[in-house]
Amino acid sequence: MIRMKRLCALLLCALLLAAAFLPFAEAAHATSHHCAGEHCAVCERLSEADALLRLLVLVAALIVAALRAAMPVPRRLRAARLPLCASLIRWKVRLND
Repeated sequence: MIRMKRLCALLLCALLLAAAFLPFAEAAHATSHHCAGEHCAVCERLSEADALLRLLVLVAALIVAALRAAMPVPRRLRAARLPLCASLIRWKVRLND
């Protein structure tokens, strides 16, 4: 289970890095192009890179949401939820003066 979480985290990091740097590298490479007009190949590649960036961010968000939903709630968080019949005696609290 721990290996699976680490693998998912590594994959998520790789996707986020790719989503962050690939469109910027493409834009930096194409900054000085001469636009040919309506069907410019460079402008089309830039719009495809933008669509890829949006898709990767969406996939990363879905992976994070799925991992959060699948992870069990830690014991300390479960204990923090107070039951209706909670009392100091039930919690075994010593009241020393």
